[in-house]
Amino acid sequence: MEVAVSVIVPIYNVEKYLKECIDSLVNQTFSQYEVILVDDGSTDESSDIAKRYAETYDCVNYIYKENGGQSSARNLGMKYALGKYVMFVDGDDYIDLDALHVLFEKAEANNLDIVRGKFFNCHEDGKIYENCGVSKIVNKDVVMTGQEYLHKSFCYRAYDVIPVVNLIKKEYLEKH
Repeated sequence: MEVAVSVIVPIYNVEKYLKECIDSLVNQTFSQYEVILVDDGSTDESSDIAKRYAETYDCVNYIYKENGGQSSARNLGMKYALGKYVMFVDGDDYIDLDALHVLFEKAEANNLDIVRGKFFNCHEDGKIYENCGVSKIVNKDVVMTGQEYLHKSFCYRAYDVIPVVNLIKKEYLEKH
């Protein structure tokens, strides 16, 4: 199977959320993907959970590293990524079951370097908040250049630097 998308998941002490995260990944409607679980020296049960998924699902790979932080875990995952595109999903996040399919189709149809998805913040108290800043400038099916996106971000004061919910062409990411 050809890998079109590599989903990199940095993991550090997220045992409470990790099963939901990985379940949302292994049950995608899209089939040309891999999941790279990078354990950043977890001290809870996260390691055992991640290893079990890697043993159960062919599309899941497990990598262990000494604790060095989320960025170092993502960077290590990039070294192993086989996909044309990369997506970062944190170990306490989950994605819609058709997310990879929708984002990949949009990227391919428009030859895009980055496709941005919508996300919500789910708080411990059960409240869910839409990421309002990005929603002001990006509506469904809007295609714009990076320059246009940056300009709108400044105009709406909708700054957002999180790497999750983006499908990024690996070649582009490595270059920039």
